[in-house]
Amino acid sequence: MHSRLVPAYLTVFLDHVAFGLAAPTIPIALTEISGDATSSAVLIGISVSVFALAQLVASPVAGWCSDRWGRRRLLVVGSVLLSSGFLVMTAAQTASSFIIGRSICGIGAANAGVASAYVADWTAPEERARAYGWLGVAFGSAYVVAPAVGGFLGEINWRLPFAVGALVAMLNVVACKLLLKAPMPSLTASPADVVEPRGVAKLQWRRLILIAFLSSLANTVYPTTLALLVMSRYQWNIKDVGALLGAVGICTLIVQVAVYQWGARRFGPRLMLIFGLTCGIVGFVVYALAPTSGWFYAGVPIMALWAFGPPAVQSMLAETASARDAGRMQGIHMATAAVANLAGPAIFSLLLAVQLQGGTLLGSIAYPFLASAFILAVALILSLTGLNDWSHCCSGPRRRGW
Repeated sequence: MHSRLVPAYLTVFLDHVAFGLAAPTIPIALTEISGDATSSAVLIGISVSVFALAQLVASPVAGWCSDRWGRRRLLVVGSVLLSSGFLVMTAAQTASSFIIGRSICGIGAANAGVASAYVADWTAPEERARAYGWLGVAFGSAYVVAPAVGGFLGEINWRLPFAVGALVAMLNVVACKLLLKAPMPSLTASPADVVEPRGVAKLQWRRLILIAFLSSLANTVYPTTLALLVMSRYQWNIKDVGALLGAVGICTLIVQVAVYQWGARRFGPRLMLIFGLTCGIVGFVVYALAPTSGWFYAGVPIMALWAFGPPAVQSMLAETASARDAGRMQGIHMATAAVANLAGPAIFSLLLAVQLQGGTLLGSIAYPFLASAFILAVALILSLTGLNDWSHCCSGPRRRGW
């Protein structure tokens, strides 16, 4: 891990610590504010949608602005917005004000794309796959402890996790100001210094964006249906679901820290992507067919290897971008996840409703997991037929945006 990338990793880590602290308490907060469990269920859905919409709009805009005015400035602005959103939720007396706070946080979440562009700015093509792997580690590490701490704080007072989240986000503002390099905007480079992506790179960019969207879409099966599926199928309780999520988090973190870094030193990003998608397909099929909870757990380490995919996609996307557009490119990439977060819950909720129609227990196949396997299979076909494992498709003088 190069020391100049640590500030970007720290930014991602602190932002997602703040999100992780708040995540378990959002349903409680909306129930307390509305005073009605039925209303809170609707409000939770609105809250998720508003957050995703805000992130969808803000991510490309933030990336574009960071290309012109510098990553550091945009990361500071994003963290200030995130802290402000948490403060609004802390003080919220009505559901509408709480949801306004969520929308502000959604805008602040555009920081992820800007941080990804920072990594692209400071790494050579052959280093990017590993660098984005560490970015995944920063993201995953935040969710190992933060949700448990947020749940503990929420038991004391539901406003406390949001207040602490605001403090963490403001700490990120200080870290950005002190630790990030203060570069000249990338547009100060002369036209001769800017390498525009070739036609083949543009075609691969479109394919990569579609692969990223499909991967994010398949991933939405977890928050939408996982808990109800395993509780219905194996007669689990909330504690059992928590143990499963903990196992998933630990396995994924091990893959990101150790296995992924080993693979990134030996294989190109396209092979890493193909391997990750293949493991995701196999893992979802195991989940869909698992007759017992033991078989379901057997799919966890296989599914963890899916973590090979996202950093490889980010690395290949960075190769298709000119210095002028690195931030916009990563912003669009993050926006695809927001689109998936809007579409995925509707798709998988409908499949779950079909599965449970008539009050019957789940049959031999869990349809939402099988659908996720099919979605990843489409992404795998795209990666096999339309991508090259190139390292210098946009080679030439590339001026750092910093």
